[in-house]
Amino acid sequence: MSEEQAESKHYGGINRTGYVIWNLLFSVGQFIVLFVLYRKGLIQSDMDFSDDYSLFFFILLIVSIIIMLVLTALRLQNIGKNKWLTLLTFIPIVNILITLCCLVCPEGSQDSKKLDSAAIISLILIIGFIIFMFMEINGTPLRISIVPIDS
Repeated sequence: MSEEQAESKHYGGINRTGYVIWNLLFSVGQFIVLFVLYRKGLIQSDMDFSDDYSLFFFILLIVSIIIMLVLTALRLQNIGKNKWLTLLTFIPIVNILITLCCLVCPEGSQDSKKLDSAAIISLILIIGFIIFMFMEINGTPLRISIVPIDS
């Protein structure tokens, strides 16, 4: 498919911005629900989870998984990939690659095979963050020191 045909084709789904915003909104929403329950005394840090709370957290987990799968499927559709690839998010390491693809690839990138400047910048930032995290995990923290230049 030529680049002009890829640009004129409408893929549906959600774009990068929508994917990031909906993921953030949902994550913040989960945090708010859990925070409110904690502040009301319904959840305590040292509590023994009874069947009622276990059921609530199980339902919250299932709803979270479904919403994340739907968002990923819509984003993969927008990229031009098969929505069934969403099921691969249950496989470790593959889920990171799919999420990276959802965060970076522009609409129709499967057909155009090109990344735009926003995708390249995002990819560099994400890879830099991953390298930084591995450095911190391995105990070699990144040390930045400003040394005055002798004139």
